[in-house]
Amino acid sequence: MYWTVIVLSGLLVLVLLALLVRVLIFASVLFFGAQFVATSNERLHIMLELADLKPTEKSIDVGSGDGKILCAVAQQGYRIEGVELNPFLVKKSRRLLKKNGLTALVTVTQGSFWDISVAGYDVVFVYGNKFLMPKLQEKFAHELRPGSRVISNYFTFPDWQVTRSKQDIHLYQR
Repeated sequence: MYWTVIVLSGLLVLVLLALLVRVLIFASVLFFGAQFVATSNERLHIMLELADLKPTEKSIDVGSGDGKILCAVAQQGYRIEGVELNPFLVKKSRRLLKKNGLTALVTVTQGSFWDISVAGYDVVFVYGNKFLMPKLQEKFAHELRPGSRVISNYFTFPDWQVTRSKQDIHLYQR
């Protein structure tokens, strides 16, 4: 009886710790990253159309969420990288890519896009929010080389001229 209480107490502590870790991860995503919003298939097709990817170009999805954009780009035969803060969404992305046999074309990194440079990329996909866009504009202005393209789902950069838009999806050319 005594050992049963100790084992059950230990298991309860482990379950509570696991829940606490999940809550802390979720809270960090809420406070330090944009909330995840899935991209519809219609919007995804428009983003790919505006990106006009070429086989030799490097592309990245900053805040890659569930991996839907990564999967769509890879299904066209192009390499792409994704960066996502939320570890649960990173796992979901990796499962989706594995299920579709696309892991050779895609790299998904768990971390903050603030900690990576976009200097080597030709195309950047982003679905930010109105609070992130001014900071992202500054980051991209310093890091992207001339000719790079940014595809923004819905939100606009405050000081950049849109090159082309379609249904609130915006193409910017540096």
